[in-house]
Amino acid sequence: MKQFFIGVIVTVVVGVAVACGAAKVGLIPGNADASPGGVESFLAKTALDAYVERNAPQGEAPVPLNDENLRAGMKVYKDQCLGCHGGAKEESNPFAQAMYPPIPQFGSRGLHDEPAEIFFIAKHGIRLSGMPAFGRAQDPLLKDDDLWKVALFIHNIKTLPPAIAKEYAAK
Repeated sequence: MKQFFIGVIVTVVVGVAVACGAAKVGLIPGNADASPGGVESFLAKTALDAYVERNAPQGEAPVPLNDENLRAGMKVYKDQCLGCHGGAKEESNPFAQAMYPPIPQFGSRGLHDEPAEIFFIAKHGIRLSGMPAFGRAQDPLLKDDDLWKVALFIHNIKTLPPAIAKEYAAK
């Protein structure tokens, strides 16, 4: 049994060493126009989802879900997010597809993530993806209040009140 565990440990150490060596000599692609492998995609998505779930604020949004806050969130979205993530009528953005990973297009379909998770991602960004940290500690681009409003807007984009949906669809 002892030899089995030693074999497992040696296998893991050798596997990590081979991966590090491959990275060091340039065998692992880092270009944005190549599709990632299945393992890379799985690990990156799993790690990001777990990190966001673990670190996003718990509980309800500190701003109420009402027309005023949805309008304010819509304004932030149009000013800061629409160029990359698309608008009410846009299904695909060529710029978004040229990025790696491709920029999610949710301007017309929203996100399944909870507002707290959307807030956390907008505030802290996503490393190595082009998604900025709008709430960075030094000199934030957006205040938490605005980030919560845009998170509520994005979360509710498919079920907006008719008047706000009409405003959103108008450019």
